[in-house]
Amino acid sequence: MFHISYFVEVESTTGVASVVAGVLTAVLAVSATTATSGS
Repeated sequence: MFHISYFVEVESTTGVASVVAGVLTAVLAVSATTATSGS
């Protein structure tokens, strides 16, 4: 049981990390686009 919950924790942590990375990438892309079109 402990091992199963441990793997679930690792999986969810990786999922959260990838979601955060995706959001940050999107924000950076949007800000870069606005900065380019702005100037």
